[in-house]
Amino acid sequence: MSWPERLFRNGKWQPYQQPKQRRHTYGIDKGLPDDWWSQRSTIKRSNFWEVLDNPLYEAAAGANDIDWERFKKKALSKVGTEEEYNLNTRIPAEGWYQDEETGLWSSGRSLFQKEKWHEEPEWANTYDQGYEAAQDAQEDPPFPHGHTFSDKDDKDLTDWGISRNQFGTITEDLDLMQNWLTEIHDTASRQDMPIIEEGPRGSDYGIEGDIWEYYGLDEPPKPPERMDWNSVDKHPNFGTAVAVRSEAKAKSLNSYSPVRPGGQQYPEINLHGE
Repeated sequence: MSWPERLFRNGKWQPYQQPKQRRHTYGIDKGLPDDWWSQRSTIKRSNFWEVLDNPLYEAAAGANDIDWERFKKKALSKVGTEEEYNLNTRIPAEGWYQDEETGLWSSGRSLFQKEKWHEEPEWANTYDQGYEAAQDAQEDPPFPHGHTFSDKDDKDLTDWGISRNQFGTITEDLDLMQNWLTEIHDTASRQDMPIIEEGPRGSDYGIEGDIWEYYGLDEPPKPPERMDWNSVDKHPNFGTAVAVRSEAKAKSLNSYSPVRPGGQQYPEINLHGE
């Protein structure tokens, strides 16, 4: 069952707007764009460069007192484009080595085959493979307060596609924004009941089939029908009854003494003189 696509109102069919999920409005109330729920998967599936074009992270930056335009400009000037970064930070996959004389690369994978040389090696799949080797070539200091990145840390922190050792300040800001978004997402996802998502079902009300069809809401309302009864035929005295003027007169209230505290109350008066 689902919500109807249209309703008949003011003499014509009009599109029906499904009730907004509380989870939608919860995020909007926090400053996220109206379509934030449809973009929720990007909260944890974006790398550094994708974040820069993500309106959810722009909202998160504002909520955490981060100047979004300044952050983007400064971070991009340090990290560079994705293509530039990959070229500058690629690490050969394990087992590959380079011949110093020819500059060619080989993996030396088999002792029974002739060694094959290549102009380029296979590269590591992730930017963080070989942290210690990469850190040796980095000029910038690692995390503040002497913290260095380890394999244990990697299990708890997001891979932004850039080195945490080299760009610790940038990744910390990204973590801050992501944590803010994640908290909103997790809270919002617990807001709604299934009936708001699915729409009312006939079975919930003892109705078989489509509830909208059952109540005739899938068609325009029919015009009123003429009542199929004759008042004179079914009520013969209705047309012959005669009103009779009453001769009864009400007694004057002036003949009674006014009510005084603790005194006698007015007696009951029959206005018909009976």
